[in-house]
Amino acid sequence: MEDERRATGRWIYRAVAVWFLLVFWAMVWPGYLPFARIRPFVLGMPFSLFYYACVLVASFAVLFALYRWEVSRGLSGEDDDG
Repeated sequence: MEDERRATGRWIYRAVAVWFLLVFWAMVWPGYLPFARIRPFVLGMPFSLFYYACVLVASFAVLFALYRWEVSRGLSGEDDDG
Protein backbone atom coordinates (compact mmCIF):
# COMPACT_ATOMS: atom_id res chain seq x y z
CA MET A 1 0.00 0.00 0.00
CA GLU A 2 2.79 2.42 0.91
CA ASP A 3 4.68 1.64 -2.32
CA GLU A 4 1.54 2.36 -4.32
CA ARG A 5 1.14 5.76 -2.60
CA ARG A 6 4.78 6.61 -3.29
CA ALA A 7 4.46 5.63 -6.94
CA THR A 8 1.33 7.76 -7.30
CA GLY A 9 3.06 10.65 -5.56
CA ARG A 10 6.08 10.42 -7.83
CA TRP A 11 3.83 10.37 -10.89
CA ILE A 12 1.93 13.46 -9.72
CA TYR A 13 5.08 15.44 -8.92
CA ARG A 14 6.69 14.45 -12.21
CA ALA A 15 3.58 15.51 -14.13
CA VAL A 16 3.62 18.91 -12.40
CA ALA A 17 7.33 19.30 -13.16
CA VAL A 18 6.73 18.45 -16.82
CA TRP A 19 3.85 20.95 -16.90
CA PHE A 20 6.08 23.75 -15.66
CA LEU A 21 8.84 22.83 -18.11
CA LEU A 22 6.24 23.09 -20.88
CA VAL A 23 5.05 26.42 -19.46
CA PHE A 24 8.61 27.70 -19.50
CA TRP A 25 9.03 26.59 -23.11
CA ALA A 26 5.67 28.07 -24.09
CA MET A 27 6.50 31.49 -22.67
CA VAL A 28 9.95 31.98 -24.22
CA TRP A 29 11.11 32.41 -27.78
CA PRO A 30 10.52 29.11 -29.61
CA GLY A 31 7.19 28.24 -28.05
CA TYR A 32 5.88 31.79 -27.99
CA LEU A 33 6.29 32.51 -31.72
CA PRO A 34 2.87 31.22 -32.86
CA PHE A 35 1.17 33.49 -30.31
CA ALA A 36 3.36 36.59 -30.69
CA ARG A 37 0.84 38.85 -32.37
CA ILE A 38 -1.37 41.72 -31.35
CA ARG A 39 -4.55 40.98 -33.24
CA PRO A 40 -7.15 39.64 -32.60
CA PHE A 41 -8.04 41.39 -29.38
CA VAL A 42 -9.52 39.01 -26.83
CA LEU A 43 -11.38 40.50 -23.87
CA GLY A 44 -9.78 43.84 -24.72
CA MET A 45 -6.25 42.45 -24.53
CA PRO A 46 -3.82 41.81 -27.36
CA PHE A 47 -3.71 38.14 -28.24
CA SER A 48 -0.17 37.65 -26.88
CA LEU A 49 -1.16 39.09 -23.49
CA PHE A 50 -4.30 36.93 -23.43
CA TYR A 51 -2.11 33.89 -24.16
CA TYR A 52 0.16 34.74 -21.21
CA ALA A 53 -2.87 35.25 -18.97
CA CYS A 54 -4.30 31.84 -19.97
CA VAL A 55 -0.99 30.11 -19.26
CA LEU A 56 -0.82 31.85 -15.88
CA VAL A 57 -4.38 30.80 -14.95
CA ALA A 58 -3.70 27.22 -16.08
CA SER A 59 -0.52 27.14 -13.94
CA PHE A 60 -2.50 28.38 -10.96
CA ALA A 61 -5.05 25.60 -11.54
CA VAL A 62 -2.30 22.97 -11.68
CA LEU A 63 -0.75 24.20 -8.43
CA PHE A 64 -4.15 24.39 -6.74
CA ALA A 65 -4.94 20.83 -7.85
CA LEU A 66 -1.57 19.69 -6.48
CA TYR A 67 -2.30 21.44 -3.18
CA ARG A 68 -5.75 19.83 -2.90
CA TRP A 69 -4.23 16.42 -3.70
CA GLU A 70 -1.58 16.88 -1.00
CA VAL A 71 -4.21 17.96 1.56
CA SER A 72 -6.35 14.92 0.75
CA ARG A 73 -3.33 12.67 1.29
CA GLY A 74 -2.19 14.47 4.44
CA LEU A 75 1.05 15.61 2.82
CA SER A 76 0.63 19.38 2.96
CA GLY A 77 2.61 19.89 6.17
CA GLU A 78 -0.02 22.20 7.65
CA ASP A 79 -1.04 22.03 11.28
CA ASP A 80 -4.59 20.90 11.97
CA ASP A 81 -4.85 23.37 14.87
CA GLY A 82 -5.39 26.24 12.47
